[in-house]
Amino acid sequence: MIIILPVILTSGIITISGISIFLGNKKYNIIAFPIKKYQHNKTINIGEDTYKYVTEYRKQLLSKTAKLLKELDIRYCISHGNLIEYERKQPIFHDDDIDIRICSDDHYKFREYYKSNKNNNLEFHFLNPNQLKLINFENTKNIKKYNNFDIHLHIISSNVSGGPWTKYDIDFNNLREIKYLGVNTFAPNKEDTLRVLKREYGPNYMKANRKYSFDVKSLVNIYNENTN
Repeated sequence: MIIILPVILTSGIITISGISIFLGNKKYNIIAFPIKKYQHNKTINIGEDTYKYVTEYRKQLLSKTAKLLKELDIRYCISHGNLIEYERKQPIFHDDDIDIRICSDDHYKFREYYKSNKNNNLEFHFLNPNQLKLINFENTKNIKKYNNFDIHLHIISSNVSGGPWTKYDIDFNNLREIKYLGVNTFAPNKEDTLRVLKREYGPNYMKANRKYSFDVKSLVNIYNENTN
C-alpha cells in the first residue's frame, strides 16, 4: 500500500522509519512531497528571511524560558524534534517551535508560577498553562520581522502521554548540560535520549530523510551562526 503524505507525521502512535510507517505490525510505504512550509505556520514559505526570524525567535524564547526554569528550580530538558536536531547536529528547517519536558515532580512549581503570573507577565504571553510566546522580540540583529508567525514553546510534564506527546520517563537527576541554538540548556543523558527517540521516531531517527523544495545551503549557514 502506498500512502501519499503532504504533511509531517509526528504522532507517537505511528513509528516512522526511513520512507515507511508502521501501524502495529503492518508496514506502509510513503511518498512524501518536498517540504516548503513551516510545521505550525503552514501558509508561510521557508526562506532566508523567514528562517532568520524563526531561528532568532526560538533562540530568545528558549533562553528566557531556561532562565525562568532555573530561577524556579525546575528540572527540564529539550525534547522531541529539538532533541533530534541537537543529536543530528543538523537543522530541521520546518521546525518552528520549542518543546520542553519538565520533571513531573517539579510541575507544581510551574503551575503555581502560571497561576500567579499569567495576566501580568512582562516576558511571556501565555496561550494556555502549557504554551507560551514572547511578549517582546528583541531585534538587535535588525532582521526582518513577521507579525503573522505563531512561534511558541510547549512546557509539558514528563508523565504526559497521548496525542503528540510521549512519556519522557528519563532520569532528570542525570541530564546533560548542552548548548542548543546557542543557549545553555539540558538534554536527557545519552542512554535516555536513545531510548525515547527510538521509541517515538523509530530506530533510524538519526537519518534525516526530509526533502525540501529549496536550496538549503544558505539556511544551513544561518543555523550554524546561531548554534554557537
